[in-house]
Amino acid sequence: MKNQVLDAAQRNLSSDFMGYEGQKVAYIGKDDPSLSFTGNGKSFMNEDAGSKSYSITVSNMGNAADDRVLALHPGFLTELADMTDTAGNPAAAIVADGAIIEEVDKQVICTGKPKKISHFKAFVNRNPTRFTGLKMQVNNTDQFDEAITVKKISPFQSLGDDTIEPGNYKTSNQTDDKRVEIPLEDFQLDDQTLLVFTLKAGRSVTFTFVSGAIKNQAAELHTKAAIARGNVRRAI
Repeated sequence: MKNQVLDAAQRNLSSDFMGYEGQKVAYIGKDDPSLSFTGNGKSFMNEDAGSKSYSITVSNMGNAADDRVLALHPGFLTELADMTDTAGNPAAAIVADGAIIEEVDKQVICTGKPKKISHFKAFVNRNPTRFTGLKMQVNNTDQFDEAITVKKISPFQSLGDDTIEPGNYKTSNQTDDKRVEIPLEDFQLDDQTLLVFTLKAGRSVTFTFVSGAIKNQAAELHTKAAIARGNVRRAI
């Protein structure tokens, strides 16, 4: 998937960017009015600088809990049968605020921080957002054996699957064996991305996404209007 993204960029994107004053500069995202950054980053070169994060906690702690395939992010999909992992297993539920499985002694409960999960999902679906890192905290290390399936979805064709293997990011010298930090490259959440994972019975996991660049149309309109006002004033 990563190579497909890079190949598409090389084929379809110019390496030059026209700045506000008309000069041609190598494109790194700096001063691009269509982009915003939640932290101190100003371009793709330092998009993780002082980045903000969003956390989702999912708990499968019922007395008779079962292993559950869950859609962490559904993209534009609405039918659980379409939200499958690499083995073709469909999701039992979509991660959302509150109890997503309410069966007695088998409840699966989710919370988001700092705002509701519904707010997070709606935002990234409307404003494609890159993430430079993913932190995971679990109550039992065997949860790290469960891969996260990443699918780019399209109504026109199958675009293939990718996986994140949390266990690969554990190190022998870390003091907290229930935590991993996963660096992400060219990882984006939007309405064309599906994330699916299995939450084992009796397990709880917190996913913390570290934000990067955001394709923000609302901010773009505001920025372009401000630039236009400045140009008009200089022209008068």
